[in-house]
Formats: sequence, C-alpha cells, structure tokens
Amino acid sequence: MSEAQEKVSFWRSPLLSQPGIVHGFSNRWGGVSPAPFDSLNLGLHVGDNPDAVRENRRRTALSLGFDLERMVCAEQVHGSSVAFVTEADAGRESLDFSDALPGVDALVTDEPNLLLTLFFLIALRSFSSHRIPGRLASRMLGGGASIPASSKIPFPF
Repeated sequence: MSEAQEKVSFWRSPLLSQPGIVHGFSNRWGGVSPAPFDSLNLGLHVGDNPDAVRENRRRTALSLGFDLERMVCAEQVHGSSVAFVTEADAGRESLDFSDALPGVDALVTDEPNLLLTLFFLIALRSFSSHRIPGRLASRMLGGGASIPASSKIPFPF
C-alpha cells in the first residue's frame, strides 16, 4: 500500500495550533477495517478485527508523527475522572483494550512526545501531544466528563 493510501487526515483547531503542539480530530477514512467499521475504526472494543484496528491506530499515530507505542488511551466511562499520564504509561491500550487507563475520561500530561488519545462514537477523535515542556490535556467533548479550571492546563476546555 502506498504512503498516500496510508495517510490519515485530521481536522485541526486553530485554538490548539501552537508551536510544539500536535493535535487532530480524525474522520473515518484512511483505514483498513471492513464494513460496518469501514474504514478507520480505532476502537478495540466494538467487535472489529483487532489486527485491522491495530493497523488503523498505527496509521493514525504515524500520520501525526508518532510511533504507535507512544499512544495512551483512556477507558472512557462517561465519568469525571482524570488520569495524569507519565512516560510509564506510553503504549497503554495502543494494542489491547484491557490495558486502557481504567475508569477515566480525560488525560493530562507534562511529558513530551506522548500521544493522548480518546475515541468517540460520532467518528470524532481527539489526539494531542506536545513536544515542549508544559502541561497538555486531552478530554472527551461531551458526556459527563469535565476538567476543573487549572492554571497548569494552558487551553480552554
């Protein structure tokens, strides 16, 4: 498959477009999953072929400039818990749903080069990371999740 066929496209927010920040909201195209998951299904918990999902995740991470092993995923339980992610969490649920950060809907880090990842039914996914010191958060946009205001998180949510 050519590099162009493997490229995943993203919508990018001008509010998050800052030096050192990598972010994007994917669509459903550019993956390998067959119907009804076609084609860029990223959920390991919905009945799609796990190998197809892993390939979709690999393409997504690479399109953002990351290796799949840098992806960190939350379980997403429609609650209000936040996980502070460290280097030790790199790769959590990138290959296996059972390895997701349990019971949380939002991810926050001050580590560079981690791909904080959330999944949404509406085919809107949030990906964010940073390559410079500071804090960054990735959270579910909707449901019951919320992040209290904090001067340590430099973005409005």
